[in-house]
Amino acid sequence: MARLLTGIFTARKHFRMPSIESEKRTRLIIESSLSRHRDHDSYGLITDWNPQAEKMFGWSHNEAIGQRLDDLIMPLRFRDAHRQGLQHFLNTGVGPY
Repeated sequence: MARLLTGIFTARKHFRMPSIESEKRTRLIIESSLSRHRDHDSYGLITDWNPQAEKMFGWSHNEAIGQRLDDLIMPLRFRDAHRQGLQHFLNTGVGPY
């Protein structure tokens, strides 16, 4: 039984390590990018915000995370269309193009 558990934990570690390294590599690329990067979830809540986005939009990482993307950076006149487009995409998988 001990050998089986050791094998399971070793396999788990083996498969988790590349994922952790890949995530670290991706994070490094995003943080050092010269372009702004922001990401949001299916509810439109910001989940990622790099230093270039801070400079471009004027909101710190801590201020931006968890806020609605459209409320934070989008002009009021475009917000409804954005929300409708996001909902359409979530319902159908089809984007505007």
